[in-house]
Order: sequence, then structure tokens, then C-alpha cells
Amino acid sequence: MSLAKETGPGANKAMALVGWDRIRQALSRLAVSPATQALCASIVPENELGPAQRLLDETAEMVSLLESTESFPISAFADLADILEEAGQRLLVEPGQCLSLLNFLRLAGSVKRYLDKKPGVPRLQVYSGGIDPLSPLAKELDRCVDKDGEIKESASPELKKAVRESQTSRQALENTARKMLANAAYKDAFQDSYITEREGRVVLPVKTEGRAKIEGIVHDSSGSGATLFIEPTRIIPLNNQLKMSLIKIDREKIKILGKLAKEILACKTELELDLELLTTLDLIHAKAQLAGRMQAKNFRLAQGGGVDLRAARNPELVLSGQTVV
Repeated sequence: MSLAKETGPGANKAMALVGWDRIRQALSRLAVSPATQALCASIVPENELGPAQRLLDETAEMVSLLESTESFPISAFADLADILEEAGQRLLVEPGQCLSLLNFLRLAGSVKRYLDKKPGVPRLQVYSGGIDPLSPLAKELDRCVDKDGEIKESASPELKKAVRESQTSRQALENTARKMLANAAYKDAFQDSYITEREGRVVLPVKTEGRAKIEGIVHDSSGSGATLFIEPTRIIPLNNQLKMSLIKIDREKIKILGKLAKEILACKTELELDLELLTTLDLIHAKAQLAGRMQAKNFRLAQGGGVDLRAARNPELVLSGQTVV
């Protein structure tokens, strides 16, 4: 099978008779990548002997691997096209995109190592030979992004310092707020003894009738109007200090993500090739799985030779779960 080629009325009729659309759908369900699933929609039969036999032999090699004790290490991977396009336009990437890319490179490395060690699959090794796991880029992404797709505190000395400053600022702010809540002079003014936030500022819940006792800025009120959420004047400088620390963190994270975007774009050609090769291997893997489910056999083609079909079955009937006679 291959990407879409020109087909005539006769070919279209033959494809319809064997249920080619159903075959495409079955392949798409077995593919693990969105890029491969989209590719399945455009597949048509080969119209040249050489390429057709090559594709059959690739599938046969994958079938032999699936019949062994080990499973082929393919798993869902992101379509990098959108990530690369966005990085090129914004010169910036999102932390989640960095994690997707890191997982993609880890998968590329696993597939390459697996196939390179397997004897008897020369056609599949042609693809694995072209895969570049881009170890330096993967190492940098791993250094900067955690398993949840967040920027690591240790991604840069500046970020680590800014995080420490914000933690110190928040601790001082919350300590001061708690002292106010515990102060007997204000006891009757507070609706409750908890600290909350409004518009990114630490505030305290104050009874409407106790407003005069707490000097500060009103940020919000409860639905009933019985409670006002006030930022006491005493903690305004501490709130400002925390806000400045958080802004510094955001700026440093943007700087890190911009640097990562440049490194990713520097490897754009290699990443696009890796995506193409993994997508191809995902498709071959889907074909091999489908062949196993249909109990299909490799068919040897010959130029000008006759076709001897024994116990042949219509693929559409097989995929429909019907008994074929």
C-alpha cells in the first residue's frame, strides 16, 4: 500500500469490491499516531510491481516480529508539524509541547535500538537507520521539563533563585496574615479564620459590619454580601513583593522556553524526518496487526505471471465478521 496515486474507473471499482474503505478504517484504528491515522485515509493499492512487492515484504518482516515473544515498541506520539510551525511563528514553545517532543525522541530511540538489534528485517532497518534520536536535544528537554509538562525549577540558576524568592515572600505574607487573624483586636471583624486569594492577591474574609476595623482594599464580596474579601493595608507591600517575584518567574520561564524553541528549530529537518520514519513504521505495524487479525498471507508477485488464488476471501466480508465460503 502507498500514498494516494491516480486511479482509473477500473481500479476504483476493484477497490470498492474488496471494501477498500473498510480496510482503510481498520488500519486507522490500529495506528497509534494521529499523523498515521490521517495517512491511512489516503492509501491506495500500488500500481507498480517493484514498490508493491517492497511494501508486502516490509509488512511480512513486521509480522515476523509480532510473532516473536517481544512486542514492537511503538506507542502514541505527537504530530510534530503543529509544534514546529508554532515554534517557528512565535519563537516560543509551551512546556507541554516540550514534553510531547521529549516523549517522541525517547520513542524514536527505543524503536531505533529495537530494530537495529533484530536480524532478518533489512527493509525495516532501512527506516531505523534514518532515525536520529537527537540525544543532545532530548537531554536538554529532559533537564528543563518534568514528567507533568512543567518547567523544572532547576532549568536555570535565575529561575531557581526567583522561585526561592517567591517562596520566602509568600511565607512572610501568609505569616503576617495569620497573625492578623489571630489578633484579638480584630477577632470580631473576621468572618472566618482562613486565608484566600482574589485577583492574585492574598485577602482575608471580613464581616460587612466589621469593615471599619480592617483598613485596606476590598477585592470582592460573597454572594450574600455578608463577607468582604479585603487586602489589609499591612500586607499590601508583601503582596506586591510576592507579585514581583511571580512576574520574575514567568519572565524567566519564557526565556527558557524561547531558548528551547531555538534549539528545536535548529533540529527541524531531523525532527521532520524522524516523524516521517516513525509514521511509516507505525503504518507498517498497523498493516501487520491487521494481517494477523485477518489471517492474511504474504503474496508473491511476478511480472506477467498468473494468479492462483486458493481459499481466497473478500477482505470486506472478513472485516465485517461474516463467514466466507
